[in-house]
Amino acid sequence: MNETTRDLIGQSSAEVPLARLGRFRLLSIGINRYVEWPRLETAVAGAVGLADLLGRDYGFEEARTLTDGAATRAAITGELARLVDEAEPEDSVVIYFAGHGHIDPRTQTGSWIPVDAVADRTGQRYEASATWLSNSVVKDHLKACKARHVLLISDSCFAGDFLRSHREAPPMIDDAYVRRSFQHRSRLALTAGGVQPVVDSGLPGQSVFTGFLLHALSDNDRPWYLPSELHVRIRSGVAANAPQQPLLGRLQDTGGEVDGEFVFFRRGYASLEMALEENRRRLDEAVRLRESQEASRRKQLDEVGAKKAELAEKERQLAELRKQSEALKSPAERASGLDQILLLLSEIEERHEELKRREAELAEARRVEEARLAAERKQRLAEARKQFEAEKGKYEKVLASPFADEGMKRTAWQLFCQSQGVTVRDPENPGRLEWGEEAPREKVERPVFAKVSDAPPPKPPGSRRVTLADIQNGFEGRIGDILTVDPGMEFCWIPAGKFVMGSPPGYGSDDEHPQTEVTLTRPFWMGRVPVRQRDWKALTGDKPSHFKGEDLPVENVSWDECVALGDNLTGRLKAQLPADYGFRLPTEAEWEYAARAGTRTAWFFGDHEDGLEAYAWFDKNGECETHPVGLKRPNPWGLHDVYGNVWEWCGDWMKAYPGGCVRDPAVVPERAGWFGRLFASGSRRVFRGGSFSVSAGRCRSAYRYCLVPGRRRINLGFRLVLAPRSVF
Repeated sequence: MNETTRDLIGQSSAEVPLARLGRFRLLSIGINRYVEWPRLETAVAGAVGLADLLGRDYGFEEARTLTDGAATRAAITGELARLVDEAEPEDSVVIYFAGHGHIDPRTQTGSWIPVDAVADRTGQRYEASATWLSNSVVKDHLKACKARHVLLISDSCFAGDFLRSHREAPPMIDDAYVRRSFQHRSRLALTAGGVQPVVDSGLPGQSVFTGFLLHALSDNDRPWYLPSELHVRIRSGVAANAPQQPLLGRLQDTGGEVDGEFVFFRRGYASLEMALEENRRRLDEAVRLRESQEASRRKQLDEVGAKKAELAEKERQLAELRKQSEALKSPAERASGLDQILLLLSEIEERHEELKRREAELAEARRVEEARLAAERKQRLAEARKQFEAEKGKYEKVLASPFADEGMKRTAWQLFCQSQGVTVRDPENPGRLEWGEEAPREKVERPVFAKVSDAPPPKPPGSRRVTLADIQNGFEGRIGDILTVDPGMEFCWIPAGKFVMGSPPGYGSDDEHPQTEVTLTRPFWMGRVPVRQRDWKALTGDKPSHFKGEDLPVENVSWDECVALGDNLTGRLKAQLPADYGFRLPTEAEWEYAARAGTRTAWFFGDHEDGLEAYAWFDKNGECETHPVGLKRPNPWGLHDVYGNVWEWCGDWMKAYPGGCVRDPAVVPERAGWFGRLFASGSRRVFRGGSFSVSAGRCRSAYRYCLVPGRRRINLGFRLVLAPRSVF
């Protein structure tokens, strides 16, 4: 038995036999630079990214990566055979492949295409097929593998050929389901699509499928994660960005059991029971808080309802008294009726004040209860940290002792880690544990987004309504001004200025670097909200959007169609526009400058995503559909939905930032110099801002994305600017 295996303490032995939590192993394969097959762009990045993520966050201690020239048919087959020989019955194995897939037209069977595979050319099909790695060969190795769990992840064309039965997500994933699933053997496959081509791009540096997969795994903050949850999480995002549908299913005849499922464990949990216990603790705390809030809410509703009923009765009495007073004849009777009215009004006013006072008391009680629960959680964390520091002090004393040899230091390190329930990558080499947000963890350096100033962003001094006639007469705008043009579209004034475009070193995606200082020399007007479906219909008569609603943002429109709409609006209003001005897509620099609104944080409201729900529709609240524009709070310069809801086309071609300082940049084929010469991806146009189907991190001000101009997406729209047209 492998010495690193750990006891799995679960239900009683009468319910579930004793099992062990063994090693987690990974074979990650990615091929870009094929010898004969077309080259790919993102396969290697996917293989390396998954290996790094699983090793860092999920404790995969055995990881082998084959990329490009190393991923020959012989090497891949050899690594599969190694897993057959070395994997223990307690182990869990993930096999990832990103590269070309192919279906043999003669046998209708799928294959992986190794780097040295011969192309399927006429006259050489027999020789070519011998160099491919058929799915049946892969499945034979998985059947022979002794590991308890094997999860095959395939980001390749025709990967769905692996599956013979589709697996739906279970109705409820709880502790009992996780425990039961882990006890039974499993052989599952999660694929980028069915028996059709899949997209080798879509996200910066990653394919759509692997990009969403990596984000879902890295975004998980629970002790465990299951493939059935992963599949549900990523399928809508992939389908919204590419013509493919991820699949999850069982690999038949490979030794898996119906009830089995792979379990990803977050690093830091030494056993399944520890992970389940932590999950139960979090759920119990959430339930307790919810029950407390619900009880407080019911109490408030009951008391407020009683007060409102009392007020309603007083108002009914007042109405009755009013009717009676109309029938009074003598002055004395009228005076008496007036006294009664005044008395009743006084009682009503008193009840209103009492109701207002009681509502304030209940609100304060809710605040106190939430503060109490937060204090209890803080106290628990403080006690846990105190215990951690005590154990750390003991360990450091062993390290400092002149009489402790290396073996004793290793033993102390392992005991210290075990006392904290932390699994480290290399238990033989003493290292450091640091107290994290809620638990000790291995020290990992993560760069912090640099701030220029902690001062709040500037706020509009007050909105002024502006017309095109005002602009022609030399109107001087200010932040907060709103221009209205036919057919009812509104634009916010954006001042000229200077800002730093992109993200600092160590933060964000590669294409957000290097940071570049940009000066925009002229102010412009930007759409207050993305173009609505009512605007598109008024200008074109068409209804291209997938989701229907006049106040929903228009989507499912190509870059070329958006440019044409701007030209259409310019032609309609040409006589009212200043010389050389027109409606167009914003440059990428204009978009980021307007989105930041004078800030340098990740989002215009700060460096943490916690407040994003107040400003944007994204994957946590978007419900997989667009929403009417303008419902969320605006940014400091008055722009709504600048994050989320729909991505927004920009006018630029996608190119790398130059660094240094530039003025009024715009990337077009004739003026691509400041971004460097155009290369193969230069035909892709940029879009920004995130959408209802993506994570908070993809809604950052600096996040970039691109697509060929003729493509359409149900989460991709645009907003226009009124500005000089000469940039494009």
